[in-house]
Formats: sequence, structure tokens, C-alpha cells
Amino acid sequence: MSLGPSSSSSSRRLVAGLSASWTSMTRFGGSDPAGTISIAGDAGSGFSSRVENRFGVGFAIATLASRGRLDYDTSVTLREQGTLALNDAHGGELSLHSRRHDVVNRGGLLLAPPDESYRATTMDLRSTTTTLDLANLAAYAAEHCPIAPDALRFHQLVPRSPALARALSGAVAHAWNDVLAVPGVADNPIILTATFRLIAAATLSAFPNTAHDALTDPTSGEDTGHVPESRVRRALDFIDAYADHPITPTDWADAADVPAPALGRAIRRASGHPTAVELWRARLRGARDDLLAADPGAGAVVAATAIRWGFLRPGTFATAYARTVGETPEDTLFR
Repeated sequence: MSLGPSSSSSSRRLVAGLSASWTSMTRFGGSDPAGTISIAGDAGSGFSSRVENRFGVGFAIATLASRGRLDYDTSVTLREQGTLALNDAHGGELSLHSRRHDVVNRGGLLLAPPDESYRATTMDLRSTTTTLDLANLAAYAAEHCPIAPDALRFHQLVPRSPALARALSGAVAHAWNDVLAVPGVADNPIILTATFRLIAAATLSAFPNTAHDALTDPTSGEDTGHVPESRVRRALDFIDAYADHPITPTDWADAADVPAPALGRAIRRASGHPTAVELWRARLRGARDDLLAADPGAGAVVAATAIRWGFLRPGTFATAYARTVGETPEDTLFR
């Protein structure tokens, strides 16, 4: 990020702080999970940012609050940084100006231009910024749509509808309030991976993009190629073996050496339900093994087991467990 030639030294310090915050947000795999920056600028302006990073799962969320007017230019594109940025304004104003876009946001979601450098202007802004790892997002798109990962492009900076924007905002709020803020949950790789995928799905639904185009194109059709039963079994064996890891359809498709969309359809035909259900059941079987081996007097065993296997809410875990195993988690624990 850089400022124009008329910027004062204090404004440059202000933008340096903003740039440091941005670098922290996009450094997936870094060492500092959270931080606060507060810098005073000219004429009462200022910037403060709280940054939450979750490493290795492809997303970061920050709450931003600025005072006064701030102008800054990006020096490289987000695609060059390997990221996608979603800005959700709760107050004030955010303007983004690039060669192809000129957008003013006084409330709601706005996608930062992924493929162009741009100038941003904020005025008394309060917002939530979500940064997604672009490679992970593109891989997710390729799992569900007939599109190559490197073909993912976004057409517009504003959501396709208010309802889809609310769904995306809700997914981000869930990540912030129910995942990142909860001890014992915020560092669970299974839950963090599921949270990224929830935000990814909402992002691809909300903003016009090439993955959505391919999914809704009647000429694209489905790949009806045959997937051998041995490849399906290889994928299911992989799911059973690695259910305690944050695995995704890309992982078991790689294990079976079959494209993820084709493999997903083959597993559905063979089992009668989506692959996600196979993973869900494998994790419930793993939870059962843990409960059988646990000490009933060790404390909140059921809740801890639910979290370990990726179930955020104990009530949901208990219901799913009873339907799949045929008894409650407590019955298994005290067996």
C-alpha cells in the first residue's frame, strides 16, 4: 500500500499501520494470531484494527475502526498476494476506485478488486474484513463446479442479492462469534476447515463469478464418465482412515485419483447419500471409539469428544450420534 505524493508523515505512518495490519491478515501460517494497531493521524484522523488469524485453514477476519478520512493505494493486486478480501461496512463509508470499478459502500458487503490495484478511501469507517486464501477458494469451487481452479474469476464487486449478502455476513459472524472467539474451538483444525468452507460457499453464491456461471450453464452438463468401484472404495477407505483430520473432497479425490465432482457423484450413486455423510459417519464412529476408551469421571468428556471430531454444538452431536450409533453418547461413555 502507498499514499500519494501529498501525504504527510503522520498519514504515512497511519497507512504503514494499515499495511502492517493487512500483511498480518494475509500471512496465513504466521506466528501472531491476534493484534491491535492504533495510530494517530492528522486532524484527528486515526486507525485501529483488531486482527484474528487462523493459520493453515485459509481465512482471516478483522474488525476495523477508523476516524476521519484515509486514502491509500494498493501497490500489488490481491491475486498477486493470493487472497480475496470481503469488506462488510457497519458504519461510515468505503470507496474503491480502479480502472474498471468505481464503487462507494455506505453499508453492506463489497468485494475488493481481485485483479487490479486500486485506491481506497475510508471516512469514519467501521467494518469487518474477511480475507480468504484464493487457492483454497478456487479448489473449493472446482470441487463443486465444472471449472478448473485457475479459471475462477469474479465479475462484480457487489453481491447478487440482499439475501445472499445476508447469508455471507451470517457465515462470517458465525466464524467470528462461535468459532474464533471460543477457547477449545478456535484451534480445532476440523472445525476451522469446515468454517472456511462455509464462508467459501457463501462467497461463491453471493458474488457473480465464473464458477457460478459454469454451474448454471445448461451446455456444460455433468461428467457422466464411469468411476470404477475400486476407486470409490479407495476414497471411502481414505475417509475412514483420516476422519480425524481436516480432510476435504479434494483430499479423497486425490487419494482415489479421480476428479472430485465425478467421485462425489459416484459415491452418491453407490451409497445413496453425499460423501459428506460418509465423512460424518466416520467421525461419529471415531467419537464412539473415544467414548468407549474414556474415563467417565474425567469431566466434560462428551462435549470434548464432540469438539475433537468437529461437532461445534454438543446437542447436534448427541442427536447425530444417537441416530447413527443407536444410543446416546452418555450410554456409550458409561458402558
